[in-house]
Amino acid sequence: MTDDESDGVPFVGTSTSLDAADTMEEVSGGIYDLIGVKGKASESLPGVTDCSGKDTQTHFRIFHPWSFTPASAGDLDEAMDRLKRELPKQGWEIVEYGPNTSKNRSITLTADNDKKKVSVKVIKMAKNDPPKLSLDLVSGCYKVPDGEEVERSEGRTAGHGRVAAHSSERGACPIIGPPAVTVLGVAARHCCTAAALGAVSRPA
Repeated sequence: MTDDESDGVPFVGTSTSLDAADTMEEVSGGIYDLIGVKGKASESLPGVTDCSGKDTQTHFRIFHPWSFTPASAGDLDEAMDRLKRELPKQGWEIVEYGPNTSKNRSITLTADNDKKKVSVKVIKMAKNDPPKLSLDLVSGCYKVPDGEEVERSEGRTAGHGRVAAHSSERGACPIIGPPAVTVLGVAARHCCTAAALGAVSRPA
């Protein structure tokens, strides 16, 4: 097994986990800008998880679950439609779009960005109160610089995320799933699926 690929997960490159988390926040911020309707983003921060089959002290992936709640529930469709329309213009390939297998048959979009080595899964949670988009991003596999180890906890505080900073209003939302990962600075939970790069998912 080489650093180029691990169980189908692409190798991103060499980086500290904190720098990789900053990069992921920038990716999330770019997606937020594409939504293009008034609303608020949650204040979730990126976290660190393992690369399958790799040394957990030297290799890692970054995940970033967050949500977007439009100011008007009627704008939810427009927000999802804009992502479907605009993501491909920014280097994303939509690999899945349509109703998922949940009870609500929620519309789900999964897209990969080969250049950024990031996958995103977006679920339109129309039955939620209030309705919102649930977004989950996950990176390929990173390797820390020689002589360093993966940093899994640092003095980052909730509310400093770039996505929330872009939002005119702020509101936190829970991150759901088993405690399998570490968020940089805050406790969180998440669960993974095998879709695309393995985009983090939550119940719809």
